[in-house]
Amino acid sequence: MLSAFSTAYPEDPAATVKKTIGDGKEDAKYTADVHVKVIGSNNGEFTSGQTDLRGVFIADAINGTSTVIAQAEGGQYAFFRGKTYLGQHAVKGAPAKQEAQASEEPKPTSKMMLLENVFRNQIDASRANSGKLQQLYDNTMQGV
Repeated sequence: MLSAFSTAYPEDPAATVKKTIGDGKEDAKYTADVHVKVIGSNNGEFTSGQTDLRGVFIADAINGTSTVIAQAEGGQYAFFRGKTYLGQHAVKGAPAKQEAQASEEPKPTSKMMLLENVFRNQIDASRANSGKLQQLYDNTMQGV
């Protein structure tokens, strides 16, 4: 299924993969809106997205040797397997320590943070309303 679809690929050991997708001809016309997926040999999930108008897709935080798959319209595919190790090398014992820390304290997600803000605003509004109600009870004015 591989076609004349090409990839220009500079490997950067700083864990950044920059893909320039072209049409495979000598006068390479770079291709926009190509779906690209990148994964490092030490990553658990793919980084994916579309190329920009220049035909460029950048994936950060890639660890290990990279594998890149690109799919353009018309059933054109490109595949690249890197040879340079990207990012930090795994240290023995370090992943277990990181996993232990991660299990102790869950990372706050945007949903959790939003829910926390909603609860905080409800508590603040309740306190303000309680204060106003108490002022009405304490009011000693009588009549008109």
